[in-house]
Amino acid sequence: MQNWRPWAGGDPLTQGLDWAARPQVYCLHALTCRPPGTLHASASGKPLLVSGTYGKGRVAVFLGSLYGAPRPGDVPIWAWKEWPTLMQRVLEHLGRAGD
Repeated sequence: MQNWRPWAGGDPLTQGLDWAARPQVYCLHALTCRPPGTLHASASGKPLLVSGTYGKGRVAVFLGSLYGAPRPGDVPIWAWKEWPTLMQRVLEHLGRAGD
């Protein structure tokens, strides 16, 4: 179980979301974010939401899993009230022409 949070203030994908609920991720795939990739969120200091470019397009990777066994009082990522907003922002980011 790992708390996840935005990587840096002012990130357009994560800013303004309510992180007070301390959303939990229960499985995290190992990856190193290297330039020119952009790290948007982390869990226990490890990359969790990363984006970048490939050819003429954009890619995003969410390195957590939507599975796990929440403990009483936990807010799993799939039940976090901000999850739909975050995913909407990621999809909009992927669909934008190069900015």
